[in-house]
Amino acid sequence: MNIHNITTLTGHKGGIYALEQAANNQYFYSADGAGWVVKWDITKPDKAHLIAKVPSNIFALCLIKDQHLLAVGSLQGILYFIDLKKNEVLTPPLQFPKTIYALHQWKNYLLIGTGDGKIAVLNLQNRTIKKTLTIATNSIRQIKIHPHENIAAIASSDNNVYLLDLEKMKVHSSLVYHKNSVFCLQFLKNGQKLFAGSRDAHLSIWEKNNTDYLLQHTIPAHLFTINDLSISPNQKWLVTASRDKSLKIWEVKSLKLLKVIDPLKPNSNAHKHSVNTLLWTSFNDYIISGSDDKTIKIWKIKD
Repeated sequence: MNIHNITTLTGHKGGIYALEQAANNQYFYSADGAGWVVKWDITKPDKAHLIAKVPSNIFALCLIKDQHLLAVGSLQGILYFIDLKKNEVLTPPLQFPKTIYALHQWKNYLLIGTGDGKIAVLNLQNRTIKKTLTIATNSIRQIKIHPHENIAAIASSDNNVYLLDLEKMKVHSSLVYHKNSVFCLQFLKNGQKLFAGSRDAHLSIWEKNNTDYLLQHTIPAHLFTINDLSISPNQKWLVTASRDKSLKIWEVKSLKLLKVIDPLKPNSNAHKHSVNTLLWTSFNDYIISGSDDKTIKIWKIKD
């Protein structure tokens, strides 16, 4: 497998913690530790637009496509909404008790995962909190929705993954394996497998069994924390991003490691610091990665 670095995007003033696909997949959004939200055109990478700046580190982004809004979650626990037609932050923002690490839309609701182990369910029509659920004993780090069922998989810093029944708004099971915080999750499109990455540097693969998921495989995938993972649109490949500065490409079916991109390899164009966030866009099948080195890199697999 060959992977080509298409380009490196610069200009951010802080580490990159969040990437989000725009409504048109030619574009995407990035957010950093300096509070910047930037819109990029993949075909014109030198034409970036700073669409908003907030006074806090940003850890989460979520596009609310039908309302032309971008939800922004911050270190200070403030939830902002950016009007994408006017490129302005709506007021007033919403304040939560702890850091917002995770945002995910479900139907007409926004699920907001915070540093106190809770998920707030926000009605997007009137932007009011419908319900607050206590899920875990530590931070909620990421939320992913099952592609065909009303189930949310929730990664937590109490080392577990929780499966939340979204209709009943109740946790119906927990997936226990990891020895440290679970930072990232991803379902296959058919919903039959769930991948999880952790601060213990292990990748776990869970297979659907009736209404639950059973542990199928575990891989000591990296030297340090797995910060994020993403699956290719064709479901053939999985990419993991780590605090060890590397990206790794895996074959989904066999779980075989196909490629490692790290700064120790000559001419790799790898990130120089922790790789924090990933977006595998359907635009030309590009992999987009954001890092503590304040850069965003765009990659293309050539197999």
